[in-house]
Amino acid sequence: MAKFKKKTYQGQEYDMAHLDDFTIQITEGPNTYKALVTFSCHCFTEEFKQHHTPGHIYYYDKETRAFCPIRHALSAALPGYMSSLAGKSVYLTNKSNFFILRVNGGNYLVVFNINRRTKKNYDVEIEVVTAHPRPEFAQYAEPVTFTKLVEAKATGAAVQSGPKVRIDRS
Repeated sequence: MAKFKKKTYQGQEYDMAHLDDFTIQITEGPNTYKALVTFSCHCFTEEFKQHHTPGHIYYYDKETRAFCPIRHALSAALPGYMSSLAGKSVYLTNKSNFFILRVNGGNYLVVFNINRRTKKNYDVEIEVVTAHPRPEFAQYAEPVTFTKLVEAKATGAAVQSGPKVRIDRS
C-alpha cells in the first residue's frame, strides 16, 4: 500500500508512489550501514493559506496542507538525490537537521533529519522533512560528509562539521 494517497487536482491525477519509503546502504571504511529513507508530505504540499481553494486540500496524518503541483513535480528527483549522497557534503542547518541544495529549476532546498534507528533492520532513519524551491538562500554553511554523518548517527558519536564553506549545489 502506498504511503501517500493520490491527489486529483484540476482534473489531473498525481501519484505519490515515488515518495514511498526505501532503503539505502552507506559504506564508511570497513562498515556498512543500512538506512531507511522516508519522506514527509511537505515535499509535495505547502502551508494551507487563505488564497488556497478547497481543491488544494491534502490531508495526511493529522495535517491539513495545500497540494502544490510544483513541489510535486520537483519531488520526483528526491529518491535519486537521497540515494546519491554517499561521499558528498551535506550541510548543518541552524537547528539540528541537515540540508542539501540542488539546482532543480532553481535553488531546491531539501531538509532532512537523521537519527539512530531503534528498530531492527536499520542503523539510521533519514526523514526528508521538506523540499521546495528557495530562490534566496545563504551562500555558506558548515559541511559534513554524508557517509561520516551516517556513521556518527549510527554509532552515537558526535557529528563533526567543518568550517563554513560555499554551498555545493550539484
